[in-house]
Amino acid sequence: MSGYTRAATQEMIFISEILKIAQGLFSFPSSDRSFWGDFVSGITPTLLAAIIGAYLLHRIVPKWQRRFEEAKERARRKYEIAESVSKSFRLHWTSWRRLCVIQRHLNEVLEEGKIPTDVQKERKERFVSARDAAKDELQANLAVAKLYFSSRPCEVIDRFIIWDRHSSEEHEHAKTTVEIWAYWEDKLIGAMREDLD
Repeated sequence: MSGYTRAATQEMIFISEILKIAQGLFSFPSSDRSFWGDFVSGITPTLLAAIIGAYLLHRIVPKWQRRFEEAKERARRKYEIAESVSKSFRLHWTSWRRLCVIQRHLNEVLEEGKIPTDVQKERKERFVSARDAAKDELQANLAVAKLYFSSRPCEVIDRFIIWDRHSSEEHEHAKTTVEIWAYWEDKLIGAMREDLD
């Protein structure tokens, strides 16, 4: 039994006990009824309804409202995380493509028997740094996403992280096609989008 169900059950038991006590206090034998007895017997249901209503408003409604607000905040946060993952994935992909272009250029220079200039080497290092920063940002956003999203998006996130790690370790990113990056982007964003709906 969850904490919420247990608390609701305890509150209902409390209310039934109040009703039993009130019924005992305000019930009068019919032959001994006086004006006040009739008055109290007539007002008892209204009074009990008011007491129970006030109790419910005071105890239960704030809990429901708090849970509603927490669910709303969680949904808002999930949208923010999905946006961050989408942006950082695209930044990682763009950095990867730029690095591939500069690497191909440097390979052509080397094939021609020339030595890359310091400017070309520095440019490559900037692209490597940009790619690494973008990858770190994406990894951080994916880690946060795993805190908020359900198991299906988390499974896709885990598979992407494994693929990305393997590709980096095996230096296969240079061989990775745009279609493969698009596939992973669709899988990640699609799984999160399903969880948001």
